[in-house]
Amino acid sequence: QLELARLASELDVYAAFSIRRIDKIQILENVASPLHPDAVVMDVGGMLPICRSGSGLAAMAALPDEQASPLIYRLKLHYGDRWKNLERQVTKSRQEYSSRGYCTSVAVLSQDVGAVAIPIVPAGTDDIFVLACGMSAANFYAERVERSIAPRMLEVARTLRESLSN
Repeated sequence: QLELARLASELDVYAAFSIRRIDKIQILENVASPLHPDAVVMDVGGMLPICRSGSGLAAMAALPDEQASPLIYRLKLHYGDRWKNLERQVTKSRQEYSSRGYCTSVAVLSQDVGAVAIPIVPAGTDDIFVLACGMSAANFYAERVERSIAPRMLEVARTLRESLSN
């Protein structure tokens, strides 16, 4: 909770820590920026759709192909005609995670929200946790993400991975 509060305050974002639960993402902890006390904060224990949230897309990005393929097949059946657009975002997230170590999304869960999310896979487990930061889409721009948000989040993710692996 302390690391999330620090992230939310330093970066002026909503910060969340979640875990993958098959085809959903469950919020374990979250903190809103103190500069935005009216920000909508997800309920702890609440579930997000795996392919329609920044955290979910990050979790999918960390799945090995042999686990991702059956999940993608189920999602394709579930979403039907809407899958094409979602599939593009899933592919983008997997590419971003592979090349940068984090995923970005804008207007996936909500039209006016941008997110940066990092999957965390503790050593010796199949669990996928996710560290995510959300902000208004107006404050979400590549330079800010690349220079301040992602580097700070990657530091925190490393610390979390180490503590979860012990």
